[in-house]
Order: sequence, then C-alpha cells, then structure tokens
Amino acid sequence: PKLVFDPAYFEEQRNGRIIFKPRTDAELIRLGHPLMQRAIGTLRRNLWKDEGMARWTIQQCALPSRGHDLLLLSLLLEVTNDFHEIAHQEVLLVPFEVHGYTLNEIEPELWQELKSMQRTMLSDEELKVHIPRIRDWWASHEGQIRALAKGKRDKYRQEFEQLMHRRLQVEQKQERAMFNERLKELERQKQPHYLLRLRQEIEKQRTKLLQPALIPEIRQEQLVSEQQLREMEWQLEHNYIDRMKNLVLEEQERIVKSVLPRRYALATVDVQPLAVEYIVRGSGKERH
Repeated sequence: PKLVFDPAYFEEQRNGRIIFKPRTDAELIRLGHPLMQRAIGTLRRNLWKDEGMARWTIQQCALPSRGHDLLLLSLLLEVTNDFHEIAHQEVLLVPFEVHGYTLNEIEPELWQELKSMQRTMLSDEELKVHIPRIRDWWASHEGQIRALAKGKRDKYRQEFEQLMHRRLQVEQKQERAMFNERLKELERQKQPHYLLRLRQEIEKQRTKLLQPALIPEIRQEQLVSEQQLREMEWQLEHNYIDRMKNLVLEEQERIVKSVLPRRYALATVDVQPLAVEYIVRGSGKERH
C-alpha cells in the first residue's frame, strides 16, 4: 500500500459534503503514527552522528571574579513503554564549570545563585577571543558530554524500571477495586430491595389477570400472559445481570493481565543532547 501524508487523498464529495473514506490501497501517516514516531526517534539519535557535536552557542554573564566559565547542556529524556507510547518526556539542564579541558558539574546551591544572572550576546571582537579557545576544548568536552548522556541513560533506565513497576502495582490495585465495585453494583441489583418495585408491578399485573373473564378464551389468554410475564421477568433478572458480570470479569482480566503490564513495561530510555551553551565571563551588559 501507498504511504500518504495528506488526508485530502482520502476525502470524497458526496451530496455536497466532504467525507473521509479510508482506502485499502493507502495508509494515512500522521505525526502520531508509529512509523513517524520511529522516524523521528532515528532522526533525533542521528542529530549529532555524522559530523559530531559541532553546534554550540556562546553568551556572556557577569560571573564571579574567581569563578570559571560555564557550559549548559540541555538533554532530551524520552521514555517509551511496550505499546511504543511516550511514557515520559523531559528536557534536562545540566550545568558545568569549565576547567579548561575538564567539565565539572556545578553544585546545586551554586547553580541556584548563577542561573538567575542576566546573559547577553558577545560582540564580534569578543567572539574572536573566545571561539578559538572553546574550539580547542571542544573535542574533550564532546567526549565528556557523550559519556554523561550514556550514564544518564543507564541511570534513568534503572529509575524508570522501578517507578513503572510501582506504578503498575498501584494501577492494578485501583483497577481491581473499580471492577469490584462494578460487580458489587450488579450484585446489588439482584437483592430484594432493588427488585421490590418490580415485584409489586408483577403482583399488580397478576391481580388484573386473575379477574374473572366472561369468555373462556380470554381467560386462557390471561393465564398464558401471566406465565409469559413471570418467565420474562425472571430471565431479565438473572440472565442479563449474570451476562453483565461475565463481561465485567472478562474486561477486568484483559485490563489487569494484558493492558496494564504492557503499558508499564519499560521499552526504551533515550537521552540525547539538544543544545550546548557556553557562558563566559563578561560585564553582562548588552553589546550593540
């Protein structure tokens, strides 16, 4: 079959109205389609592959006089389950101090002080000063960034395996409780207090049917109608409710044993660099 990206291919005009009609010879591919999700994932993984990580930006900030330049690494964390659904997606910011060729992660307390400081662009003259030394460091920094991304990937895999396992247990418990409530509600429908009005109505109809009829044929019809009425009510009371209970039990089995385990089964954990930003020491004033 053909892969089609425009839904207009499936549109037909009938009686002045445009309708969407699926076709057996083509498949509509949208961004949410599993094929597109796989393609986007491949593209993201190959973002830095061919030429290496060669894209970074530079800004300046009024850093402390004894402080070092900073490197801010943005990482995309994406977790998928066994249905290929995105279970979690997050952009992580990891700040480093630049000690020449070595990157050291900043302590959270220090980063809290630095992250709110205003950043500005550098002038052409300033860029000529900073770009050569950053290019000299970059090969070493790139290797450390890749190693960090791999370490984060392994770390988050362990964390999300545990998190999703715990979440599975919670969801299964909640689903079982919900289905048990449904079963209890169906069972309550078989209790006398629920059927009281129905029985009263049956008795009322029976009283009418017991009234003497002048014509034997009519009397016979009344007796037949009474028996049919009682049989129908019994069948409605028992067979319908029992059938509903069976359906609820089957749905519970499907959700708890098949759907939820796959929904909370960890399939992939992907951590990819999104952006690299260097913050160098400067006055913090905007250059024009």
